Amino acid sequence: MFIHPPQTGTAEAAGRGPRADVIAGIGCRAEASPAALVQAVASAFAHHGLRQERLSALAVPPGRADAGRLAARLLGVPLVVIDHASLIEAGSGCLTRSHYSLAATGVGSAAEALALAAMPGTRLAGPRLVCGPVTCAIAFVGAEL
Repeated sequence: MFIHPPQTGTAEAAGRGPRADVIAGIGCRAEASPAALVQAVASAFAHHGLRQERLSALAVPPGRADAGRLAARLLGVPLVVIDHASLIEAGSGCLTRSHYSLAATGVGSAAEALALAAMPGTRLAGPRLVCGPVTCAIAFVGAEL
């Protein structure tokens, strides 16, 4: 796992207020743009009735790090790049069993496994949300979201 720090000039980088421990895991096809990743995060947060300010990090696999880095910059959060071994390890916690994801990544939902792998002790808010070429799963630390 590799964590890219938040961008200079963001509220997090400036130390203004603690971030909640809410992670967005992103699974996507190669053609997905950074804007599509940002839109998927916004849609997932709206779906769960959450304010996007609670987002603490974006998690992606190594093959999507370029788009993820740009999306994380737009969102003002660090990017966590999850290696394949960590993805597989977290895969047992997936709620979704997508045959496409199983064939491509070895886990039922890449987005769900990525969100779970990004921070110890996280739980999924629910199954991943599909937004065109992007899937987004929300995971959080604590008893309640």
